[in-house]
Amino acid sequence: MKLKINHIILSIFLIVFFTSCLSVDLPENRTVKSNSATNIKDKLPKYPKDKITYQEVANKKIINVKEGDKNLYDIEITKELKTAYDGYLEADGDKALKALNTISKTSKDDMMLWQASFLKIQTLIMMGLGDDALNEMNTCIKLEKKAFSSDLNCIALRAELNVWLEDYEAAKKDASAVLLTIGSWEFPTEYPAPPSNMPTLVATTTAQMRAYTSLAALYN
Repeated sequence: MKLKINHIILSIFLIVFFTSCLSVDLPENRTVKSNSATNIKDKLPKYPKDKITYQEVANKKIINVKEGDKNLYDIEITKELKTAYDGYLEADGDKALKALNTISKTSKDDMMLWQASFLKIQTLIMMGLGDDALNEMNTCIKLEKKAFSSDLNCIALRAELNVWLEDYEAAKKDASAVLLTIGSWEFPTEYPAPPSNMPTLVATTTAQMRAYTSLAALYN
């Protein structure tokens, strides 16, 4: 009986150990080196041209996050961050900005500060304050480098911002630079256990998707 219990304990330990150590591979580079990319269509991965059938999105009320939960970047939802999310989703920019400014002044956490800056830019875009959003971008890039050792998300967001500002050449350069930096990397669809670096994987995939979306808007 004792031997059986020891075997179970050892099995649990090994599962926890290997799960905590599983780090899914990321792109070799995650910091944009140049934004003067050319011939991008020849350098991106080739995706199948199968016809995709899109499903209608159900017209349901957006479920806002709850205080104490964690978002996809493993950042705990504080009272201020929840208020910021609520304000953004409710198109109440002033409400969101007030909460985000509080976070920026009081938080010492790099991930939280990056999230606040990133959401601030998105809120300013929503409010039509493109120049203010652009002024916040350098701060956001510095914070992302501290949090993720990467600037892909902010550069991809800058591409989106430049689309709204109708600076199409700048948008193309930023979006192309992000995609060329990520290269042929794709988010893995299979892995033996939950990745230990999920926040970074989410950040990289989100940047990739946003860059593709900006390019699609330019070529539409």
